[in-house]
Amino acid sequence: MLDSDLRVIKANCSFYNFFKITPGETIGNFIYDLGNRQWDIPKLRTLLEDILPKDNNFDGYEVEHEFSFIGHKIMLFNARQITISSRIILLAIEDITERKQAGKVVHQTHDELQQLAVELTKGLRQAQADIIKNKRMENKLWESEERYRRIAEELTDYLYTVYVRDGQAVEVQHNEACEMLTGYTANEFAADPDLWIRIVVAQERDQAIEQVQKVLGRDSPSH
Repeated sequence: MLDSDLRVIKANCSFYNFFKITPGETIGNFIYDLGNRQWDIPKLRTLLEDILPKDNNFDGYEVEHEFSFIGHKIMLFNARQITISSRIILLAIEDITERKQAGKVVHQTHDELQQLAVELTKGLRQAQADIIKNKRMENKLWESEERYRRIAEELTDYLYTVYVRDGQAVEVQHNEACEMLTGYTANEFAADPDLWIRIVVAQERDQAIEQVQKVLGRDSPSH
């Protein structure tokens, strides 16, 4: 509670406890002189000397200040000017430091979560695009293989097919003309890796082996 000259008339226990000051250092003193003039805050002067005389009150004004004895504080000021036998100013001060700091943490966390959501969304979209691309490539490969198989099945000539991966035969196939032309079934060829070379005429066998070695890039054509 202040008088018309902005000298302290009275303060409650919360004021003394929070701002680490005694009644003897407070009552009758100019508000700006409190705490070795730590209360001489430019924004507080504006509120008390410019705004309050015009409007008789102000509400929700934030004042941020560094006190040597309690540290950095953010305070919310509300004031009422009343007249009984003289002009009296009722000044309410609320410490909102922790609330403001918590708000900053929430805001920062919100921003970080938003950024994380953006990055995750971007990553998911890229992953989805990669999956679609790989699926299309798999479909094209499957279509190519199916087309080749259909062509092979329709041929009346004997077709002997070897699928090679990393220089090694991983699958051997024969069309339906296999048994008709060679006398051996496709299962017999699959069970005996050397059968194919034994049915080649002797004078052409070495040349056949050489060609297979070039294709497979290996020393032995039977594997």
